[in-house]
Amino acid sequence: MNRFLPFFFVLLFPTLLLAQDNSASLLRELDQTIENHQYYSNQKEHTIDSLKQLVKPAMNDLQKQEIYDQLYEEYRVYKSDSALVFARKSMQIAISLNDPKRNDQAALNLASIMGTLGMYKEATEILAKNPGNRSPELKGYYYVVNRVLYGYMYNYATSVYEKEKYAALTQNYRDSSLLYFPK
Repeated sequence: MNRFLPFFFVLLFPTLLLAQDNSASLLRELDQTIENHQYYSNQKEHTIDSLKQLVKPAMNDLQKQEIYDQLYEEYRVYKSDSALVFARKSMQIAISLNDPKRNDQAALNLASIMGTLGMYKEATEILAKNPGNRSPELKGYYYVVNRVLYGYMYNYATSVYEKEKYAALTQNYRDSSLLYFPK
């Protein structure tokens, strides 16, 4: 067995060298991205400002909601509190339009961002009112939002009982979402 060790090392050595080069390259790219954070922030702010300027008082509710949904998407991974503002605006319009699909989409967006912000009670209440079966094309998104929400709840649960309960719910919703979004 020991006589094969040098041979094994000789075969593995080039792989180790390549891995080091790749890691160094990735670290340089990460450093450069961090250095350019202001550039990326400015790009994001420019996109957001452009969308905000599109909203006009004379627009109909449908047009406003479409822009609010775009603003929600822009803010979702950038500034969660601002995403919440636009998710709520979109929800208000969806209610006034009395369109079940738009209502479900707005409710799922609102529940999603509330979950991100730790507003678990509010998010679960919204999801309970919107069971996800009124709009078949949104069913996968419904399962994803539930999976993520219960995943957050699992992460912050303090008792073993809650952790087990949320882990099971997370797994169930993950399995259901995979039916709609296979690999």
